[in-house]
Amino acid sequence: SFGAAYFNIGRIHEALGQLDKAEDYYRQASSKGKRFADGLANVGRLKLMQGKADDARRLFQDALNIDKYNGEAQLNLAQDARLRRDFVTSVKHIRDALKGNAKNAKAYAVLARVYYDMGLFELAKLVCITGLKIDESFADLNNTLGLIHLKLDDVRAALAAFRAAVAANPRY
Repeated sequence: SFGAAYFNIGRIHEALGQLDKAEDYYRQASSKGKRFADGLANVGRLKLMQGKADDARRLFQDALNIDKYNGEAQLNLAQDARLRRDFVTSVKHIRDALKGNAKNAKAYAVLARVYYDMGLFELAKLVCITGLKIDESFADLNNTLGLIHLKLDDVRAALAAFRAAVAANPRY
C-alpha cells in the first residue's frame, strides 16, 4: 500500500526510456493506500509528451481531486495555460503549487517564465532571484535569468546566468 515505492519504480522505468512500464507503475502508485496523486500527475505528464493534452488535463484534475496542491499537476496545468497565454490561470496554478510547497524551485521557474512572457522583466528577475535562494543551481531559473538579463541589455550578467545553467545541467 506504499504508493511512493511504486512511484519511484515508475521514475526508474521512465529514466530508462521504458515509458509504458513507467505509466503502469505510476498508475499503480495512484491506486495504493490513500491514492497517491503524484502517480496520476506523472501519467498526465507522459500523456502530454505523447500529444494527448485532453487526457493529460483530465489526469491532472484527477490528481488535484486527491491533493489540490499537488505541485506536479498544478505546474503542468500552469505551463499549459502559459503556452495558451492565459497568464491569470497560469499564475493561479503556480500559487496553488506554492501553497503545497513554498520551497518548490520549479514553481518559481514557471512563474518567472510567465512574467517573462508578459514582458514584466523586473518582476521575473525578482522571482528568479527568490527561487535561486531556494536552489542556486536550478538550471531553469538560471536560464530564465539569463534571458531576462538579455532583455535588460546586461550581457555580462546574462552570460554568468547562462554559465550557471550549464554548470547545473550540461544539456543547457
